[in-house]
Amino acid sequence: MDRGSSHGGVSSGLSAGPWEVSTGEGAIRSARRRIFLGDRSAPARPPRLPLRPRKASGTPYVEAPEEPRRSRANPPGRPMPLLALLVVLALVALIAVALSRANELFCVSVRDGRCLVVRGQIPTALLQDFRDVVARAGLPRATIRGVREGGRPRLLVSGADDFTAQRLRNTFGASRWGRVAGLEAAPAERRDRNLGQLLGIAWLAWLLTRDR
Repeated sequence: MDRGSSHGGVSSGLSAGPWEVSTGEGAIRSARRRIFLGDRSAPARPPRLPLRPRKASGTPYVEAPEEPRRSRANPPGRPMPLLALLVVLALVALIAVALSRANELFCVSVRDGRCLVVRGQIPTALLQDFRDVVARAGLPRATIRGVREGGRPRLLVSGADDFTAQRLRNTFGASRWGRVAGLEAAPAERRDRNLGQLLGIAWLAWLLTRDR
């Protein structure tokens, strides 16, 4: 009895810990209360990591790494800036035009039966002969170019009918300028040439001419 009573006294005197087993009525109530309210003395569980979405096949979904942001000043596929590309194209066009005019002696533009020297040098007498042919034919628009090929001058006519073009070539061949490689120094009208004539641009030359 003494041993049982002493054992009972020890059991009742000790407070039941969170993992101790006690058969006393107070211990049972305390255990129920901890279950109902939650045992605050229990160690906190680590937070759960959010689950990543899975593919339909069951393999884990792996997020693709973010691509570095590209600068708007140098977009992909354009290693050279647009302005530099335009400058290169303009230079190529200028070189092509210069090569095409390397052997050109003169260029006369025709508008509505009138002639206007756009580039080069042409004798005044030869220009007057061209004006007579163009005025009689009533040529609306054409270009007359004198070039040097093989050391001899040659006349090229574009925009005119075959009959008028042949008359212009005959006029040029019958003159002494069609049989020699050199032309006169400059016509008298060169002193009055506008910006379009100096640049060799036909439409600008007609736009700025005084006797329109």
